Amino acid sequence: MNVEYKKLSEGIGLRLMGKDYKLTYPKRVWDDYPEGLKEMLADNLIYLVTMHLPLLFNEKEVDYNTSFPYFKPLFYENMINDIIASSDTCPESSADLLRKFVNIDYHFRDYNVKMASYKQCIEEKAIITFTYGKESLLTYALCNEIGLDSLLIYIKEPELKDVYENKHKSILNKHFNKNFNADVMELSNDIGILRQNRHWGFDESSIAGCLQLTSYCLELLPFSQYFKAGYLMFGNEKSCNDFYYNNDGFRSYPIFDQTHEWMIQLENVARSMANNHVHVVSIVEPLHEIAIMRILHSRYKEIGKYQMSCFTDSLDGKDNRWCQSCSKCMRMFIFMKALGIDVGNVGFTKNLLEREFEKLYPLFSNGDPHTKMIRYDHTGNGKDEQMLAFYMAYKNGVKGDLIDEFKKKFLEEAKSREDELYKKFFGIHESITIPDKIKNGILSIYKEELGEYN
Repeated sequence: MNVEYKKLSEGIGLRLMGKDYKLTYPKRVWDDYPEGLKEMLADNLIYLVTMHLPLLFNEKEVDYNTSFPYFKPLFYENMINDIIASSDTCPESSADLLRKFVNIDYHFRDYNVKMASYKQCIEEKAIITFTYGKESLLTYALCNEIGLDSLLIYIKEPELKDVYENKHKSILNKHFNKNFNADVMELSNDIGILRQNRHWGFDESSIAGCLQLTSYCLELLPFSQYFKAGYLMFGNEKSCNDFYYNNDGFRSYPIFDQTHEWMIQLENVARSMANNHVHVVSIVEPLHEIAIMRILHSRYKEIGKYQMSCFTDSLDGKDNRWCQSCSKCMRMFIFMKALGIDVGNVGFTKNLLEREFEKLYPLFSNGDPHTKMIRYDHTGNGKDEQMLAFYMAYKNGVKGDLIDEFKKKFLEEAKSREDELYKKFFGIHESITIPDKIKNGILSIYKEELGEYN
């Protein structure tokens, strides 16, 4: 397998198996990024986004026309944890996949590892990865409230058949920009298609899914340079640390590169490429998902209306930003019902508490392989949070087939564990990435909004 780096006037290109792929920045952003850093970025990013491909194609060697990447050992660790996390969706065992991976030989043009100098003057500003998910919307709202200037970046992944995410987010961008005077810049991430098994004609699995945030960390650095921003902000909440033991007995994190431990490694990446001036941050780190929903839709209702947490990767999502046929839609729906949020106000058009949706709630099912249950929900890690949400919805007087099912199967357990569940899922937990300069302002908002639950 050969991977060829191609220098572009507005970004990074690569050629693989006779096809060209690219990462394209707004020209003013790319022109502002120093040449030495462009080369270091290319060496590392090209390896990162292609290192999994030999597993798919049963290749034992890869040749690159780039220099040895400075972060290769770090990315290698990322890939090993991704293999463990994704092996439950593959026909091969964790051990077989790991054996294949560690036996791959990666060859580079030379071993002159690039380290570029960085002299930019950085300010108290933030780059926010903006997806219209609850975490990114809350991050934007919080930065606004505490007076932290932010630049919103929507990383536009390539189009695949029956994936309508870009279509819906393009519409949201227009309305959001108009209503909040917050220009959302786009990064055209065509190389993101390299993570998609469907692109290569393979059955869908999650291999390389846990490399996405790591690649985003690298890809956002030119925006940090351009905007003079000292913070790269991601939306990694408390549940990203949850793990389980997979079918082969390995400790497995559903989304490894969103764990708080890996955030520290991403911090090392950013600081290494920016002379300690740029930091990787998640200001929603201390909160579980339902608490994030509570603050977003209570304190920032007008921003919360824009929430889109569905991947819309089927025909069911063609005309609506919620496909209403995947486990993530179910999770968001019951959270909203628990919190008294008007589901129609954010785009839901179906009652997802009817019997036909039961298999998409991990509280009731570990998942049928023929249903659209995402990796996190397959693990069962979110069952307790979902139990609390159903309990809150029940106490709110919400009706439906699945509320009746909850009453039969889980009501007594929820009552007996009420204090424990509220404390865990509406608690304000430890934070390791929120900078001291903004920490007090953020935590005071959390305490004000979640006080009634603690």
